Amino acid sequence: MGKLVVAAHGIGDHVPDFAAEWEAILRRNHPHGDFQVAGLWWHDVLQKVAEKYPIVEQQFAAALAQFGFAKLQEVLDSAGYAMVRELFMDVVVYIAMGDMTHYIQTEVALRLKRVIHDAGAQPEETLLIGHSLGAAVLPHVVWDERNHIGYIPYGGMLLLASPLGIESPVPGVIRDLLGWMAGDSGMDRKAMLTAFAREWNEGDLCFLNNTRDVVCCDARFAIGGVDKDLIPLRQGFNKEEIAVLNRENPGSVVRFAQGSADPRDVVSNHAVTLYLERPEFQRAFAGMLGETP
Repeated sequence: MGKLVVAAHGIGDHVPDFAAEWEAILRRNHPHGDFQVAGLWWHDVLQKVAEKYPIVEQQFAAALAQFGFAKLQEVLDSAGYAMVRELFMDVVVYIAMGDMTHYIQTEVALRLKRVIHDAGAQPEETLLIGHSLGAAVLPHVVWDERNHIGYIPYGGMLLLASPLGIESPVPGVIRDLLGWMAGDSGMDRKAMLTAFAREWNEGDLCFLNNTRDVVCCDARFAIGGVDKDLIPLRQGFNKEEIAVLNRENPGSVVRFAQGSADPRDVVSNHAVTLYLERPEFQRAFAGMLGETP
């Protein structure tokens, strides 16, 4: 058997067989690749979270305000603001509501093990592909496993539009995504990224980010004829963090620009299909499959 590719979706509504669309793109672009695809579906986990831990609107509104959404609402029209808010909603919930974070990580970890077991695969022959919030939850789950067994057992990880670069404006109140990953270890952001990148063999870790995507980069919107970064929150890794990742695992951060700076295109700029069709993704995926260039 070849590689097992486990696909983890992110923000938005996803049906249980969501991975069929991913697989169609992968097979079209890698017709000779020896791999099978399995979906790690966890949309229902967020639904269960909402039922088990009801979100108090005042708390959620306060979190949005701390992350700078009030300013965004002043500038964008209602439709544009709704699209951006929808993209970030699950990310903010995941970051800001601590008990939810632990619950989601536990559920996703159990499902990952089940997917690999049901496929008859071994972790070392498994490639993990996460998109959007799935590209933050997967690193959290994998790093937690590493802390338990002493190493990362998986064969590779491709993170598309990962929000791991998001930095909390109030880390003392709301831990950012890398803070959740570091846990109580005391590591700062650079130390966490250093440790994470070192655990993978060269070429087995890839962050792929569209610089026009507000979830993973500080994309600028064209407002009134002027390009502006309307979200005061830092969404993407800064230059120093990118340098750390690429130093510890050369070529692990890949950036490209696709899509417009029109606020109406924030959803299409974030689409997983956009990422899966990129030549940068195809090269990274082929390398992890062991395909000859």
